[in-house]
Amino acid sequence: MTPWLTALRFCAAAALILATSWGVAQGSDAWTLLGEVNVTVGVARVETSTVQETAPASLQARLALEGPLAGGVEAHVVARPTWTLADLSARDASSDAWQHGLAEAYLLGRGSSWDVTVGLRRWPLGEMRLTPLLLRDESVTPGEPRGVWGVRATGFLHPWRVEVGVTREAVRTGAPNDVTPGAWGAATSLRFDAPFATLSAHVHGVTGRDEVEGALAMGASVSATVADLATYGETWWVIREENRTGRLHAGVGVSGYLQDVLWTVEGAWRPRDVALASTGGVELSGAQDGRPMVRASASVPVSTRQSVEVTLGGAWPDDVIEAGRSFAHEGTAQWSWMQEDYDVRVLGGWSHDAGATGMTLNVVWTGFF
Repeated sequence: MTPWLTALRFCAAAALILATSWGVAQGSDAWTLLGEVNVTVGVARVETSTVQETAPASLQARLALEGPLAGGVEAHVVARPTWTLADLSARDASSDAWQHGLAEAYLLGRGSSWDVTVGLRRWPLGEMRLTPLLLRDESVTPGEPRGVWGVRATGFLHPWRVEVGVTREAVRTGAPNDVTPGAWGAATSLRFDAPFATLSAHVHGVTGRDEVEGALAMGASVSATVADLATYGETWWVIREENRTGRLHAGVGVSGYLQDVLWTVEGAWRPRDVALASTGGVELSGAQDGRPMVRASASVPVSTRQSVEVTLGGAWPDDVIEAGRSFAHEGTAQWSWMQEDYDVRVLGGWSHDAGATGMTLNVVWTGFF
């Protein structure tokens, strides 16, 4: 199939999604549809033992549909259908890809002090913003994380919040369009909103099945405001089938304002693979249990409609995987120009890790409807 036919197929699919969502939303005033369309073009360079240069492009929509059903139940769906072209100069259809981008699809029932959800829903963990220590959701690139299947109940007993759930991880086949439920899991969280801080404790587990490595994670987190600074930290102890002694994931962060500059600094100790539902084998046998990492970001408005954001990060080499290799580092810079119904962003970035150096420059147009 030629790229032109692939593009036509994508446009037809996108039009069908938009028309269906719009029609459902128009069927009742209580239904809402929030959407955006992103067009991205750029250049990329990756240098290892050889040099590869490409000109990637993508067309992506984000659709968030929600509304009431019978019996007071609400429906929520979030998807990012995406068509990507790995290289604009390529002539073969193998360089393009289509993803439905389904991130969430669940039913929600509410009570006076509780709610219950059934379906595919994201489950964010911890307090770390730049350097996540443990991920329950599945990473999908490009796009946003995909949740986990399951049933979740939350009780709001101020100042306590209790959350329990039974989950089924999406099968980790490497295919971004595969959302088939796979390995079983369970989770529980307890949160306490004290006058001086918010304290949380978590236990998450997943069974070994469908290429997913069995794992048990126990963690705690805290966040508090100290002298106008947002401070936070978390720690996890993760036990996997291949490493029954467990591994430590820990980190702390602080965020605040310096005049108009919003800044954040985080430090962490974590392994490369922080997914709870790991496929295993991501790290070489004998790899370190973790390595120190640091990340920092700063954003500042330069006018009423423009802003600049810079993010820098670094990590110590892994003695086993990166023997003889240098300190890993990365950075991004973004300029944004925001209008009422669209914005334009220019993003540049670089990274160096495990002997590979990459550089990217992208221009992104986003329209809202």
